[in-house]
Amino acid sequence: ETKASLSGTWETLKTAGSEIADNFGEAINEIGKITTIAVDQIKKIDVEQTASNQERLIALRNQTKLAIAENDKLQFIYQRDAELQRQIRDDVTLSLADRKIANDELGVVLEKQLELQLANAKKREEQARFELSLNKDNIDLQVQLLEAEKNVADVRENISGFQSEQIKNSQDLQVEEIDLVNSKAEAEANRALNAKAFAAE
Repeated sequence: ETKASLSGTWETLKTAGSEIADNFGEAINEIGKITTIAVDQIKKIDVEQTASNQERLIALRNQTKLAIAENDKLQFIYQRDAELQRQIRDDVTLSLADRKIANDELGVVLEKQLELQLANAKKREEQARFELSLNKDNIDLQVQLLEAEKNVADVRENISGFQSEQIKNSQDLQVEEIDLVNSKAEAEANRALNAKAFAAE
């Protein structure tokens, strides 16, 4: 009985071991399949990401080209508009009120010029920054980003200089208005004194 029992136990163990081995093999196969699927999905994501990056880069490059061309056009348009307002402001044959209005309009023109040119310059910076993010060790791309950042700073500095001139002229016109008021008041006072002296004679 003991031998028969041991024999039966051994057969049971062998069967169980075989099932475990089969199950383990199936598990390994399943893991292998899952790993393959995961790798394939990662590759697919990488390919899609690369394609997405390329599409965005192409779009940014095209937008940058348009922005640079737009900047050149805007520069001439706003320079012309600004110069017309300066001519009116500096024309001493016009009334002080008209000259002040022209100087205020100049300020509006400069503000619009800064806003639009800055937006276009930043588009160039965005493209340079994105390109560098795809190839961080590329020296040419690093230089390209620095130049784009410098261009943004140049736009700010250029318009800021014109704005400073406009603000100074606004102050000068206020002083001129005060002088004019004082001059009129002084003239009126002198006329009153002369009239009084004449009447006394």
